[in-house]
Amino acid sequence: MSHVRTTTDTVSFDVSRTGVPVMVKTSYFPNWTVEGAHGPWRATPNFMVVVPTSHHVTLSYSTTSWEWLGRFATLLGLLGLVLLAPRPRRWLVERARRLRPAREPSSGE
Repeated sequence: MSHVRTTTDTVSFDVSRTGVPVMVKTSYFPNWTVEGAHGPWRATPNFMVVVPTSHHVTLSYSTTSWEWLGRFATLLGLLGLVLLAPRPRRWLVERARRLRPAREPSSGE
């Protein structure tokens, strides 16, 4: 393995032989995708394995479309709370006034 380059969300390297499994010292998570190899598969808690199909392999960690959809739905829910929660409902205030009994003058006045 040579020319190893790592960033916060990618790992790339070159191999001299294809078809030979390579252990990558990065924790596996399903968001990892690979170009130039099969896998990745979890080998241990802190390693994953890829089987190169070309001499250059790139692993990328990215956000899935389901995660983006969940984030968007969360933002919509928070926006709904902000827009709806603090406003008093005019019809509710008027209804409370109608249902409130009228004050009767006390006998001592």
